[in-house]
Amino acid sequence: MTATTETITPVPCGCGRCTPTRRLCWGCYVCRRGHFSLEPRDQQRPYFVRSVIAPGGITGVNYEVCSERCKLEMDRIGVPVPVMAAPPRDTSDDVMPLDPDELGLTPKANKILIRLSEGRGHPVARVVAEVLDDIDDQGGFDGFRAQPNGVMWVTRPAASAVDVLDRLHLREQILGRVRNLSHEFGVPPHRVVAEVVEWWFERFY
Repeated sequence: MTATTETITPVPCGCGRCTPTRRLCWGCYVCRRGHFSLEPRDQQRPYFVRSVIAPGGITGVNYEVCSERCKLEMDRIGVPVPVMAAPPRDTSDDVMPLDPDELGLTPKANKILIRLSEGRGHPVARVVAEVLDDIDDQGGFDGFRAQPNGVMWVTRPAASAVDVLDRLHLREQILGRVRNLSHEFGVPPHRVVAEVVEWWFERFY
């Protein structure tokens, strides 16, 4: 079948982690190859992206393609201007807010966390998740467990340990690393989160 602007439609999420305001995967709009990751560390970025903004200039669609051939085909047939309904509200932060004190960080690390939260305009729980992503990207989990003088447990047990981890919305890969360290050291997962963040702040902030 010859592609037309009517047959080129967005490739739906294939990773199960995309939200209405943040995409983490992509597929080729012409040949439909995919899904591929949009996270830089996975090195699966599209060959070319054409962004088309809907009337009003607020929302739009990215049309990704995987090769020069698909780009030429998209150039030939064009892309439709999206008619966008108001996106569903992202409810990822609609849980009980996480108070910095609940993590049990030292006062110095607590101040750093609050400063990052205020500077980024994000809730504390999201900032913790972002920091853990950064740590993972730079091999920090392995560095934490391989400290020359051993792991020094400096945080205090969280007051509400039961649901702290649930409110962080960590990626599965990060959760896996946290649980592995929890099993290795025999401490609760939320304590591992606090210790890794504490150690990272001490090194880089």
